[in-house]
Amino acid sequence: MRWDESNSGRCRLPAMSSFDLEQTLRHKLLRMGVLLRLVCLFAVSVCGVLSLVAHAQDPDVVKAPYIEVGDCWTYAVKGFFRRGWIDSYRECVTYIDTQKNLVICVATLRPTGEEVETAYTLTWGTIADVGGHVNKPPVEIRFPLRVAETYELTNEYYDTPNGESAAGRVTRKVTVVGWEDVTVPAGRFRALRIETVGRWESKPGGTGPVKTTFWYAPAANRTVKSIFDSAGSGPPQHREGDLLAIELKP
Repeated sequence: MRWDESNSGRCRLPAMSSFDLEQTLRHKLLRMGVLLRLVCLFAVSVCGVLSLVAHAQDPDVVKAPYIEVGDCWTYAVKGFFRRGWIDSYRECVTYIDTQKNLVICVATLRPTGEEVETAYTLTWGTIADVGGHVNKPPVEIRFPLRVAETYELTNEYYDTPNGESAAGRVTRKVTVVGWEDVTVPAGRFRALRIETVGRWESKPGGTGPVKTTFWYAPAANRTVKSIFDSAGSGPPQHREGDLLAIELKP
């Protein structure tokens, strides 16, 4: 840079060749690239630290849910059938008997609008579900939940719409796998992944493998996602459920 003697107080940059200009631009772009990489690395590091902090807050033990009359959950489902295919259902608690360990709900099925009564234990053990399947004893989630815990379940079942012809027995091994982030239409939840693997045996003599994976979210007081698969003498069965909405009493 030099002073322009013909115009006092102003300075004039020396002329640069196209080569010098190109080199200068390359150096500037290189420095910008390094800065951008550093910013990205910093952002990733911060996200990682925040994730570790959030996950470090996951409880070692999850207590049984607190359920009230008027609590409702709406699920989008695939593969659910009860005198017709079910697209979704809204299930609301209508009665609770703590002495009998009983929760009664009414589920409104879509698209038919049919209302059916369902029944559970106080820890969401399934007694009678929206598909009309009845379990004896109930298919229980054993609370308190602990990561890596395993246990065995055996229950008899029958299908009320189809009568005793659908009766049988299921034996399962249940594993509380661990905490995961789960995103469903109702939102993002921190949930415990629970897997059950076993076999079903029908009274006519059929048998086959069965597996259920579901995610229990304490913030929802219930399962927010589930996947069911079974196979055997008939066509394979696949069912899915995702939480669409949640309405808990304050």
